[in-house]
Amino acid sequence: MDLKIQNIQFLEKARAEFINCNYQNAIDAINLVGEEDLHLLISEIQNGDGNLIYLSTHTQSGNKKIFGVFSCTYHPDLKLEYSNIEDVAPTIKLDKSFKNIRTVRQLESTLGILNEQVVAIFPENFRSVRPEPNHPVFFFVNKFSKRHLRYTRPFLERFMFSEFFKPLVNLPEWRIDQLVANWVNFHEASHRLGPMPIPDYLFEKSNSFTAGIEELRADLNTINTCFNMSHDEKSEEYLTGLYVLSERLLAYPIFRDQKNFDAISSLIFWKFLNEKKTFNGPLNVKKILLSINELLQMITQMEKKSLEEGNREKTKSYLRKAVSNFIGNIDKEYLKYNSFWSHV
Repeated sequence: MDLKIQNIQFLEKARAEFINCNYQNAIDAINLVGEEDLHLLISEIQNGDGNLIYLSTHTQSGNKKIFGVFSCTYHPDLKLEYSNIEDVAPTIKLDKSFKNIRTVRQLESTLGILNEQVVAIFPENFRSVRPEPNHPVFFFVNKFSKRHLRYTRPFLERFMFSEFFKPLVNLPEWRIDQLVANWVNFHEASHRLGPMPIPDYLFEKSNSFTAGIEELRADLNTINTCFNMSHDEKSEEYLTGLYVLSERLLAYPIFRDQKNFDAISSLIFWKFLNEKKTFNGPLNVKKILLSINELLQMITQMEKKSLEEGNREKTKSYLRKAVSNFIGNIDKEYLKYNSFWSHV
């Protein structure tokens, strides 16, 4: 039997024993794997310190594995997990890169972390860890790509603006992986721009409306940057901008609950573009950029006005209300959104 597959079987057993609180049995199963690094996994079970050591030393070691004990409210299936990974490098030269961000392809993995909904692992997902700037963040590019191929591409192929997205639709999966790696780095850099950058204002942007506007803001900056870098439809910059546009505008309401912040971001994006008549006539980059810049200005004004409230609770409340007021009746707007795309 292949050693890697056998190791995963041992680790699946360890995971099952851990879930059932049979901690010594879990440790015995881990010891059968024979990988020296996994002493940190045992240390986490026994002493509660293995996660922190793993995260603090990961960047220097160039580790090709993710492992740990997890506690994550929005991914409750994450428990004791392990995954082999390989790096997928960005194909665009970046002005700002993040040593702690890893864009990776997930290989053999235990069941919890293998779940298609687990597209990223953040330090705060590890049990009893307070995140630090040097801790790694993992983005599973192949999961984003598979999601794109499963949900977004069929939509792109059949709607009225299919010609505009044709350069993206013709790409194979491994090329989408590369575009995702580009997107992740631009997206994270974009979070750190503006009057209320992340992570400084994470508290103020921690409900579905304010998180939605923040995710939209980051992707609008990404699209704006990429399209302005190149108008060549074959360039990495243009294709990355096209990928991000397709996901943020179209994809999230397909596979997310409509109250999810990502779905809300798509609703805001569509509503603004529709009111600006961006969809009248053929779609092109010039029209998209014009509307995106106006929307970015609107978001900036929302943030500046909310900061005038003076304290964090009031700032958060003001920003949430500003976003909610723009959307209006969210249920009616989703009906309009779905009706609009069903006729294109």
